[in-house]
Amino acid sequence: MANLQKIKVLAKNRGTTINDLAKQLGMTPQAIHLMVRENSTKTDTLERIARMFEVPISIFFDETMDGGKIQNAGTENTQSSRDNNTGINMAEHDELIKLREEVKYLKKILSDKDERIADLKERIEELKK
Repeated sequence: MANLQKIKVLAKNRGTTINDLAKQLGMTPQAIHLMVRENSTKTDTLERIARMFEVPISIFFDETMDGGKIQNAGTENTQSSRDNNTGINMAEHDELIKLREEVKYLKKILSDKDERIADLKERIEELKK
């Protein structure tokens, strides 16, 4: 099921329309349709939509997700959105994955900055000589 169809199902569950959703996101309905049609949906936009509908962002990447599962996901509370096999809260799981990636990215930036500082200190010492 394409993301637009998933978004439509979630919107219908909440008694809202794509037009209402677009307004809440500060976008036009045409922009949402174009974004999905061109398969250029930004992850941050999907994150905002997922937060609005209180569903895990993974719902948009799950190719096996059908309309019935989406309807249930759009109406479940956080407690009931746990994985049946592991008992893991999927919204928290998605958030942890996102945070881990952010930490990894920030560590890389710090490492690059540390290397740059070391290089600059070396150059300063050479210039002093």
